[in-house]
Amino acid sequence: MNQELSIYNFSYVHKMFHNNLENKYFTSYPITILASISGGQDSICLMKLLYDFQYIYKWNITIIHFDHNWRNDSKINVKYYSFTYSKKIYNEELGRIWRYKSLISLAKNLQCHHIATAHTISDRFETLFHNLIRGTGLDGYLIISNKNLYGKKNIQIIRPLYNANRQQLYWFARRLQLPLWTDSTNFDNQRTRNKIRNELLPYIKNQFNTALDKELSLFLSILYKEIEYLQLKTCFFYKILIHPIKCAINKRLLLSLHKCIQNRIIKLFLTKNTHNEISAKYIEVILNEYKNNNKIIYIDNCYGVYIGLKWIYIIRKL
Repeated sequence: MNQELSIYNFSYVHKMFHNNLENKYFTSYPITILASISGGQDSICLMKLLYDFQYIYKWNITIIHFDHNWRNDSKINVKYYSFTYSKKIYNEELGRIWRYKSLISLAKNLQCHHIATAHTISDRFETLFHNLIRGTGLDGYLIISNKNLYGKKNIQIIRPLYNANRQQLYWFARRLQLPLWTDSTNFDNQRTRNKIRNELLPYIKNQFNTALDKELSLFLSILYKEIEYLQLKTCFFYKILIHPIKCAINKRLLLSLHKCIQNRIIKLFLTKNTHNEISAKYIEVILNEYKNNNKIIYIDNCYGVYIGLKWIYIIRKL
């Protein structure tokens, strides 16, 4: 089969998908891909695209579905290859953490180095506004960039639809008559993300800028590069500041850096050594108290930060 001819006989969504997997590794060797499929429009389109290219590139594809147990009818969506969430309380953030931990754990067990998710540019717009509303900063945007690496084994999370929007995938699903599962929780506007998707973004687009998608896409492209640069700088200085033996960073060298880098280094230091997401308010308290030697600041029920003369240490509660 002529691969180039086969590829370009497909739709423009097929071409977009193929162009996003520009790394020759994806198109030259048989690889195993673990695909997270919810049953909605975006993920079913992803499954169809993976299926169409599977025969060309000899991919081995494993499908996994996550049942969050948030709907009474959720169990009829799929009867196998399913992880079920044990908690009935709706919490998007806990659900996301559970999904990614499960995906990475399963990928390790299957010796699979690639996880595919169906995040689109529309998801990135929603995440941007969601982070702004919660006051959590813009770094969360990098969570749904086109690729991420996790762990020592370099498990790569790929998002080959990261620059597609929902209107394009709606056309794709209708054209191919793909079967979709309707998730009633997506229409509950009491939930912040749904309210952003169903009310806030359409209102801004209709009332302020009809070309909102194009403008936000350009903005996020610039933002991604700037945040990535700051993260690289943070990692560079973190390696210099870290104590070779103890769980500590050099206070004096830290304070010689820009406030932005200080903030990021403290966050990286705490997250890496406590394995928890640290609230921005604790990072701010630590930076404000750096002049007070012999100061202990507790950040949760297990860990605290001791500010010494030359070093900042992480300590465990007794």
